Amino acid sequence: ESLVVLPPSSSPEESPTLSPEHNPTLSTEKNPTTLIQIPFSPGITPAPYSYPPIRQPISTAPTIGTAIGHIQSKRDLIESNVLISYDASGMAYPSTQYTMNGLMQSLKVMAGGFGADFKFMLWEGDAEKYIHGLVNLAAFLANAMVESIEYDSCDELNWQNIDGKHAISNSCGQEGRSYQDENCPWGSTEFLSCDVDDNMQVTAVRSGNQLLAPPPLKCKAGSGEDVFTGYWDEISGRLITDAPFPNVAERTDIEGCCWWGRGALSTRGVCNIGKLNYYLGKRGADLGRSTLYPQLDFCKYPEVTCTSAMGEQLRWTTALFEWSERRVNYSTNIINISVISKTNLTSISTSEFKDTRYSALLLGMGGTLKMNWRDLSMVVWWIPMAATHFLIL
Repeated sequence: ESLVVLPPSSSPEESPTLSPEHNPTLSTEKNPTTLIQIPFSPGITPAPYSYPPIRQPISTAPTIGTAIGHIQSKRDLIESNVLISYDASGMAYPSTQYTMNGLMQSLKVMAGGFGADFKFMLWEGDAEKYIHGLVNLAAFLANAMVESIEYDSCDELNWQNIDGKHAISNSCGQEGRSYQDENCPWGSTEFLSCDVDDNMQVTAVRSGNQLLAPPPLKCKAGSGEDVFTGYWDEISGRLITDAPFPNVAERTDIEGCCWWGRGALSTRGVCNIGKLNYYLGKRGADLGRSTLYPQLDFCKYPEVTCTSAMGEQLRWTTALFEWSERRVNYSTNIINISVISKTNLTSISTSEFKDTRYSALLLGMGGTLKMNWRDLSMVVWWIPMAATHFLIL
């Protein structure tokens, strides 16, 4: 089954309306007063890839051809092996930010159609193709496990460092990226990008839970030769601001740097967040579209994904949207997800995953999602496990 991408201006179908609360931690005033301070507690550094043991599947017979029913029948496996985070001591625990109930609530909306010309593909009700939908969800969850679930965080964390020094300007972008300059392609979708407000001030909801973790990402007005933000020293647990310390992209300030990742897939950049605003939020509603969150302005309040009263639903919904939109616009002659079957996915080994068409699919998806190589390698590692939970009948 092929998907056709229609122009962004196409009229959507009717979708439910939810009223969010505005982000209480954001101000657009020039040189605003101090905002709410989000505490971050030092702990013990968790083992970065200390995976929990895989629990044996519970035999449950789902309705044939029903992806939603099949996924619900795997609740125990998914909660025990996929929706797992790590506390400050490195111990595994059920994620509080990403739960099965929240996933299913958002999945039903995004797989059923949410007013766009595409949706999250589950091939619901198709006895032959619903397996493809399970693979699609498994790949999505593998990505989410790496991006956010293992950290139990809605906000992107300040993880990149040089000799234990984390640039505060990592808010502007990590791995050499500049999130505020990642506009949608010119000539077709440039109008979707959020406008950058240099006076915007935002502080992320939380930081990491490792020992002496850097403070939450933030942005605020101020730039120039005498304006710099310094770095966080993870060895001493101190913020050093006596001299400029650039991030990989050479930024030493955080003006206009409010576009870090949020949600289960850490949706980041002015283009991606602008797409949320058009397809799901206030921008689309103002233009006459029927959107899920007509009162929610992702461009004016980017942190609302993490602070809204809708909480977990937004963390999942924004991620399911990004995955769906990227998959629709991704084309390759290497592989299509529909060629993956229950038989060959559950029998393939982890080593084979790293060298065959499955890794090729994720390499392609990773390129469109702009995953870093560390995350991409871990996604490929997780897919056999996540997919097996769905596909063992």
